[in-house]
Amino acid sequence: MSPIKNYRETRFYRVTLVVGFLLLLIVLGLLLTNNGVRQAAGNLGFDRRNYSLLTGFAILLCYAWQWRLFLIRRDPGRSDRIRQHKLHLWYGLATLVLLPVHAGSFRSGLFSVLGLGLLMIGLTGLLHLKSPGARPGVWRWLHIGLPAILTPLVLLHAWAALWFKGAGPSLP
Repeated sequence: MSPIKNYRETRFYRVTLVVGFLLLLIVLGLLLTNNGVRQAAGNLGFDRRNYSLLTGFAILLCYAWQWRLFLIRRDPGRSDRIRQHKLHLWYGLATLVLLPVHAGSFRSGLFSVLGLGLLMIGLTGLLHLKSPGARPGVWRWLHIGLPAILTPLVLLHAWAALWFKGAGPSLP
C-alpha cells in the first residue's frame, strides 16, 4: 500500500474532511446572509481600504501557496509529499475562512464569480479527498481546472482593487 493510501486512512484525514465540509457550509451561509466579518470591521472603525487590501493579500498568499502542491507532485524525488499535502489541505481551509473575512457577501458580478469559484474549488477538493477510489480523476481535474480558470480573474480582481481603491495612480 502506498504512503498516500495509508495517509487517507488516518484520523487527521477524517478530521480534515469533517472540518472542511463544516467550514464550507458556514462560509456559504455567511456569504449568502451578508454576515461576513467585513461589515463588523467597518463598524468598529477599521479603514475599509486598508482592511480590504490586507485581507485580500492574505487570500492571495494562501491561493498562491496552493499551487505549490501541483509543482511538488511533478517532482518524483520529493520525500515530503504527505507533509506538503497536509499543508495544502490546511491552507485551502484557511482560504475558505478568509473569504467571508475579506468579502462579507456576494456583491458584484466578478466578485460573485470569484467567491463561488473558491467555494467550488474547496468542494471539489473535499470530494476528491472523500472519494479517492471512485473516479478520482473527475474531482482531481475539476479541483485543478477551476483554479486554472480562476487565476486570471483573481489577478484581474487584485489589479483592479489596487488600481481603483487608491493604491494605484490617482485618476484625473
